[in-house]
Amino acid sequence: PELLDDLARDFVDHGFDMKRLAKTILKSRAYALSSLPTERNEADERNYARAYPRRLDPHVLYDAIRDVTGMPVEFDDYK
Repeated sequence: PELLDDLARDFVDHGFDMKRLAKTILKSRAYALSSLPTERNEADERNYARAYPRRLDPHVLYDAIRDVTGMPVEFDDYK
């Protein structure tokens, strides 16, 4: 909660600058963590000691691919 509060405060204090918010997140230690376990964190699944890869939900993956490729949404059998 404290991290989100700090991000929210920084976001407001800098005029709702999305570019700055993204840069702040992308430069953070948490964002840079590897998903590969080390001897020190292989058993840790609760304290954000490393990144935990997850699969995207199908609709999220579809939207991401569509956004990147610029393809319109078209379903022949959808009514």
